[in-house]
Amino acid sequence: MIDWEEQQQWTVGDIIRKMREEAKIGLEQLSRGLCSVATLSRIEAGEREMDLLLAWRIFQRLGYKIDKYELYATEEELQQWGQRRQMETLAVKGDTENLAFAIKDYRKQWGEKVEENPLQRQFLKYMQGLLCMQEGYFQEAKELLESATEEIIPKGEQTVGNAALGEMELEILNVLSDIYEHMGEVEKSEKLREVLLENIGREKKRVTIYLELYTELFCKHARDMIETKGSARTLKGAEECLKIMQEEKKTCHWPQMLHIQAKCLEDLFLKKGEEKEVMLKSWQKAYYIYRLYEKQEEAEKIRKYLEDTYQWDCII
Repeated sequence: MIDWEEQQQWTVGDIIRKMREEAKIGLEQLSRGLCSVATLSRIEAGEREMDLLLAWRIFQRLGYKIDKYELYATEEELQQWGQRRQMETLAVKGDTENLAFAIKDYRKQWGEKVEENPLQRQFLKYMQGLLCMQEGYFQEAKELLESATEEIIPKGEQTVGNAALGEMELEILNVLSDIYEHMGEVEKSEKLREVLLENIGREKKRVTIYLELYTELFCKHARDMIETKGSARTLKGAEECLKIMQEEKKTCHWPQMLHIQAKCLEDLFLKKGEEKEVMLKSWQKAYYIYRLYEKQEEAEKIRKYLEDTYQWDCII
C-alpha cells in the first residue's frame, strides 16, 4: 500500500512507478501505444519529463486524474488542452457544425505536431469519428474509431480484456460497439462489450472509477449476458453494481439496472421456483424508479406487463 503521507518527497516518476507497482501493471502494459518502454522507464527514474497529454493518459490508465500537473505545462500544451476539452464538450452537445470547425482549426494550427504524435492522432480520430456518427456517416465513423483503437491496441479486441486502458480509450471502444450494433454487426458489438466489462470489472476499484460507463455497458450487454451466462450470473453482476452505486451514493442507469435485476429474478422464479414476493417487489421498484426518472414509456410497459401477467400483485 502506498504511503501517501510521504508523496511530497517523491517525483512524478516515483508516483507513477509506485502506483503502477501497486496496481501490478508492467512497464510494457502501461506504456503500450503511449510511449516506448524505455521512455516510461526514464520517466519513472526522473530522467525524462512528460508533456501534459502523455501525463494525462498515463494517469488515466492508472485510474487517477491529473491534479495540478497543468501548473508545470507549457503555454502551448495548455492551449491545446483547452482546445481538446472544447471539442469534447461540443461532441457531447452534438454541435456538429462547431465541432467540425474546431477539428479543422486544431489540425491547421498544430500541423505536423498532430501527425507525429500518436496520442494527438488518436484523439482527433475519435473526435472525427464522433462527428461522422452524429452526422449519420456510420461507415466512416467505424473506420476512424477502428483506426483510433489501433493506435493503442494493435491487435484489436483480442487484447482489450487484459489491456491497461484509461477513460478515453474505454469510451472510444464503447462508441465503436454502438456503431457495430447500428450497422448490424451484433456479434462484434456484443464481444467488444463483453471484453470491456471484463476489463473494467477485473477489480472493484476500476468499477468504482468507471461506474457510469460500466453500468451503461452492463445495461447494453444484459440481454446477451442472460442468454449466454444465465440469469443467476447476470443477477449477481447487477446486484454488485447496485451495491457499489449505494456505497458511492450514485444512481448510474439506476432504473435500467433495477429492470435487469427484476428480469433475472423473474427468470429464476419461473425456472427454479425462487421466492415470488422478492421478484414482485423488484418489479415494483423498477416501475416506480422509472416513473421517478420521468421515463413514462418504460414504466407503462412494466405496468401493462405486470397487469397482464400478475394481475398487479406487486403494484400498490
